[in-house]
Amino acid sequence: LLTALSFQPGLASYFLSDDLIRKGVVMIANVAEGDSPARHFRDLGPEEPFNVVRHGAELYVDPLSYRRYDALANGFASLDAEKVADLYRTVEPLVHDAYEELGYLNKPFGNVLTKAFAVLIDTPVVETPAEVYAVSVNYAYSDPRLESLTPAQQQLLRMGPANVRKIQAKLKGIANALAQPESPVG
Repeated sequence: LLTALSFQPGLASYFLSDDLIRKGVVMIANVAEGDSPARHFRDLGPEEPFNVVRHGAELYVDPLSYRRYDALANGFASLDAEKVADLYRTVEPLVHDAYEELGYLNKPFGNVLTKAFAVLIDTPVVETPAEVYAVSVNYAYSDPRLESLTPAQQQLLRMGPANVRKIQAKLKGIANALAQPESPVG
């Protein structure tokens, strides 16, 4: 079913794993609460390290670091929103079961999915490299507005403005497709 979602050959192989639906439900529920999805799909993360550049005394996100996410963003952008919506409708009973296994009895997962989409769609697009400062082995945003974003939003920001726009556009397309009545079977 996954192979029909994208025109990019091999994209589905990134997602083939045991408990895909269960992992996806946990990831979406976490994003809805603002947590980063990165820990659930470590294989999708970039191999290259995050880099910063120094301009005088200030540190900034190295724009070349954004390229680490190009393949993931392009793959996500290649998804056919209507086919994703149809697949979701097909596996929705399994999604509901996985959500109940997390302890959310008789609560609709659709609301969680909508909230997760909103968290990511509401992430600002930062056109210029953001200033950061070192915190132990990690970096934090110098701009309090960016630092106050949820971990899920900060993860999306690290993908760079072009990739953020691609992902947000596709999320909007999928959300619109999910809001439409189910496609007739022909």
